[in-house]
Amino acid sequence: MNYRLQGGIVLVLSLVLTAAAYATESQFETTSKVQVNGKQLAPGSYKLKWKGSGPNVEVQFTQGRKILAVVPAKVEKINSEYDRDAAVFQTDGGGGRSLVETRFAGRTYKLVFNNEAAQADQENRPGGGDGKSVQ
Repeated sequence: MNYRLQGGIVLVLSLVLTAAAYATESQFETTSKVQVNGKQLAPGSYKLKWKGSGPNVEVQFTQGRKILAVVPAKVEKINSEYDRDAAVFQTDGGGGRSLVETRFAGRTYKLVFNNEAAQADQENRPGGGDGKSVQ
């Protein structure tokens, strides 16, 4: 194999790996209505797509080709991989749920959503208890 061909292969592989670092997607499913940064999502399966190399990303919630919500999130590194996909919700006093984070099986990161309304409700709630649940 000549050096020009090897260089081309290395270039193509590095571009593919770089693209993977900037554009990622996963699945998300909910069995009840959920709020994400003020956007209401109905029960169902969604594809999450996000782009960015830093901790701050924008996440698209899609079904088929339709984009239902675009919300900011942070990619947070974790020390070990999750063994299964999971979503963390925060409940409000009226039974509503807000998506706080999504966790991915086999990955060493999670997506954390900035739910300002849920955080304000939590700060005003008497008696402790964080109101969070994992699904």
